[in-house]
Amino acid sequence: MSCSTLDMEAFAATKSHVAENPEDGKGTFETVTEWRDGAQAVTRARSFTIQTDEPTPLGGTDAAIDPMELLLGALGSCLTIGWVTQANLRGVDYRNLKITVKAPFDLRGYLALVKDVRPGFGLRKKRILDGISFRVREREIFGFIGPNGAGKTTTLKVLMGLIRATSGKASILGHDVSEITFRR
Repeated sequence: MSCSTLDMEAFAATKSHVAENPEDGKGTFETVTEWRDGAQAVTRARSFTIQTDEPTPLGGTDAAIDPMELLLGALGSCLTIGWVTQANLRGVDYRNLKITVKAPFDLRGYLALVKDVRPGFGLRKKRILDGISFRVREREIFGFIGPNGAGKTTTLKVLMGLIRATSGKASILGHDVSEITFRR
């Protein structure tokens, strides 16, 4: 095992070509995921397939990697390839490189047991909307302005039910926006 097996000639040729033809370096990554059965899905990217499933406590059969583990694996793979490429460019030959990626989760969010717990990874430490409060009365025109990054779009997404607030309350016409029946 050696990072010197990386095809650096192909890498250099691609780098040179994209330097001369920047538009050729732009593209889109695409995957297509199809649900199969239960919690199982198959994702296709180019000619490759990846199967996913949930562990049995979450209703799956544990027949394949969990989607959240797949996400962590993708991050670890990106880091590994980047580090090996950069090591190769600098004449460093790794014989062993192991990257462990961990992310905390709290099933109470995924299972919708606690409103203040987000589903998925509990990575966000920064408060996005903190202490925001306003009321718009019926037939009132309301301007919602502020600098980039102030939380205007996030506020609207919470009000539309597109994302869930981790704390506090948002309502439209007296209906809690987090209620599924309200969003229908």
